[in-house]
Amino acid sequence: MHKEANIAGIRKWMSELPETGEDTVSVDQAIWPDAILKLSPKYARIIRVEDHAQALRAEWGGVFGHWGLVVGPEKMETPPSDKRPIGEYRLKLTAGAYVFHEMQ
Repeated sequence: MHKEANIAGIRKWMSELPETGEDTVSVDQAIWPDAILKLSPKYARIIRVEDHAQALRAEWGGVFGHWGLVVGPEKMETPPSDKRPIGEYRLKLTAGAYVFHEMQ
């Protein structure tokens, strides 16, 4: 993911999105930039993170689990892993971006 994801391109695209005030916004695939389309996520949505900033959450997977990428502002911290039975393991990719996979 470190090689494939264009973090700067994703951030630039997100900076051009209008603020909706919603905690989660599904994004129509028709407006995804190439930086996201080339990753071919099964799901992608804009989520609200710390300081009310927006972040992209892109996911892949299916019945047996999901994994993905979260890209937010550079100052966004990688949240600690959630070790509950259906939590997420999270690993910092770079400043303001991390990868995750479900723990099952």
